Amino acid sequence: MSVEKVEEALKAITYPNVDSVQIIFDILRQRPAELFFDQALKNDIGVIVKVPLDSGL
Repeated sequence: MSVEKVEEALKAITYPNVDSVQIIFDILRQRPAELFFDQALKNDIGVIVKVPLDSGL
């Protein structure tokens, strides 16, 4: 599942058959590290980082 916000990612991992979540994480958007990554690990959910170089910014 691909999401943009941490809140969407947290909701996504509650659905059955979700094995991974793609989320924006870069130098400017650090909230996933604070709020989501631990929950993904606890639920055995893979994380795919979207736009890690902030589109060249």
